[in-house]
Amino acid sequence: MNINIEDNTQQIVTDAQVMVGSQIKQVDVNGQVTYNLTSATYNYKVTSPSKGVKVGQIELSSDTTITIVLGVTNILTNNYKLNFYPNPSTSILNIELSKPAEGATMIITDVKGRAIMQRPITSTHEQIDMSQLPKGVYLINIKIDGQNLQNKVILR
Repeated sequence: MNINIEDNTQQIVTDAQVMVGSQIKQVDVNGQVTYNLTSATYNYKVTSPSKGVKVGQIELSSDTTITIVLGVTNILTNNYKLNFYPNPSTSILNIELSKPAEGATMIITDVKGRAIMQRPITSTHEQIDMSQLPKGVYLINIKIDGQNLQNKVILR
């Protein structure tokens, strides 16, 4: 199994340590780490001094290659803090906002820039059902108080 580590701007992360099950490894200069594991479900933890910590669960087969995206917490200048998880996702994407934001909107686009979904953000915890979308990479655009935040989400 190969794991690629990148941040939410698609830059590789080379200072991360990855724990899958009980095996801990350092990523290489390409932001990658390889494990020889049997097909199963594993808990993982990625720790990066520059990008933070991410924990989750992955289902593996012997030839699996996955990308773990760090830096999914974003702080906006007007004291808003957003979290997107899980990322990668298989169906439901959670968006948490640190405080209510009147008039906030969300637009999901594919990598070609086509708008897939648009809706207002009406609470501090939104759940977005992405299960009907094809697997791939999507961009989540959040507009709050005239500011725009964009985050990449992987749907598998």
